[in-house]
Amino acid sequence: MFVDTHCHIDFAPPEERGGMITRANAAGVGMMLCVSSSRQSWDEVAGIAASYPGVFASVGLHPNEIEDSVDLVSADKLLAYARTSDKIIAIGETGLDYHYENFSKTLQELSFRAHIEAARTAQLPLLIHNRDSDADMLRILSDEMGKGAFKGVLHCFTGTEDMARAALGMGFMLSAAGVITFPNAGALCDVFKTVPLDRLLVETDSPFLAPVPHRGKTNEPAFVVEVAKELARIKGITLAEMERALLDNSRKFFGLDAS
Repeated sequence: MFVDTHCHIDFAPPEERGGMITRANAAGVGMMLCVSSSRQSWDEVAGIAASYPGVFASVGLHPNEIEDSVDLVSADKLLAYARTSDKIIAIGETGLDYHYENFSKTLQELSFRAHIEAARTAQLPLLIHNRDSDADMLRILSDEMGKGAFKGVLHCFTGTEDMARAALGMGFMLSAAGVITFPNAGALCDVFKTVPLDRLLVETDSPFLAPVPHRGKTNEPAFVVEVAKELARIKGITLAEMERALLDNSRKFFGLDAS
């Protein structure tokens, strides 16, 4: 069984979500984490998780969504919502995104730290978004780790070997997405060669970043199998071996029962 550890099923129209999940199951994807990114999406992803077996949810605010939800930048509010359902198994996505200059870096940091506090308190994994912000990302993560340990994954990892080494040194997981299948992903694939097998996860980040051979299509959880295939090639193991490792990693990281 494959696991899509980061997807946005809520971006699909309600009438299309059931078919998307059915196609994922048919492809061998038995578990999906539907990730929230805005206050509106909290209720959406929680509802999707409640409606389908094998689908789970998170609670968080994407760094580009914070300014519309400043009143929610609070560990207590994140915790309160996380405790409303056993199917909410992670905090995030959260982090830093410096790609667009019109978003406050100060507010992003405040939100990121609030999410970390919530993850630490609830002992739930943190889903970390990092775009063009390596220096501040490592500074904040290192500082917060000094306050008390917490679990985290750098989702859709596209960073350097130095960034990977630093993240692994703090105990984090690295998640591969469809980017590793792109023709220009040679350097990134070389980074993933260096990541220990037990520190890897895979995701689609759907509806974005559809992997080869689905480029140009709307991404969906069924396509995570293509990411796993490429990761197996990179690591020099069979797809079956990669499938077993990723399932074990996902269950351990998210605290999911092995039944």
